[in-house]
Amino acid sequence: MPQSSHPPHPNITITPPTPLTIPLLKRLNTLLLPIPYPQTFYSEILSSPLLTRLTRLAFYNPPPSSSSPSAQPICVGAIRCRLEPHGKLYVMTLCTLSPYRGLGVAGRLLEAVVGRGVREVYAHVWEMNIEGIGWYARRGFEVGVVAGGYYRRLRPDGARVVRRRVGVGEWVGREGVVEGDDDGDDDEEEEGREGEEMFGDGEDVRDGERGPEGSGEAQEGSEPERGGGNGEEEIKQ
Repeated sequence: MPQSSHPPHPNITITPPTPLTIPLLKRLNTLLLPIPYPQTFYSEILSSPLLTRLTRLAFYNPPPSSSSPSAQPICVGAIRCRLEPHGKLYVMTLCTLSPYRGLGVAGRLLEAVVGRGVREVYAHVWEMNIEGIGWYARRGFEVGVVAGGYYRRLRPDGARVVRRRVGVGEWVGREGVVEGDDDGDDDEEEEGREGEEMFGDGEDVRDGERGPEGSGEAQEGSEPERGGGNGEEEIKQ
């Protein structure tokens, strides 16, 4: 993915999910995203090696001080994605706490999940989420036209699809996903998603009869059965 305009912040660490940090991911989404995600959205992450690789959390490590010589790291952002056929990576949730904007958190989270075999990254963003749309556009994503009726609970209810092709040079040498290394979710429908990310909204958050998927960067929408929304720094960055 395109590099951010500044070097990685030395106090930010990107880590894979663990049984101890999954609750932190849930807390971020609950705080920052306008729709709830079912427990399965979180519990299935560690049950699938692929979903584990496509989920990352960002921690801010406070510098030691006389008043707090051993301050604990703070979870300030997280991303969860889904791999689809033909090397497409769908951003389900992407969040960043607002006090940590400008530190490159969201960009590093996205970069961390783009690995071998990923040919395209895309997400849904609420049409009124100007900040989120701009975030993607500055990183080389193409911004599509508004698709009406995407969100049940938002007004206006449209979403824009943002997508970007990934060049081979961007993932060479990285540990990542390979096409065909999936957890069986590739056949899920891509229609009827509802969600809203701060940066990418569109959780494959669907109505129960249609079977949800997920999407994220601070996203919002209807309650998902299994999917999520995208959120970011505040979830944006």
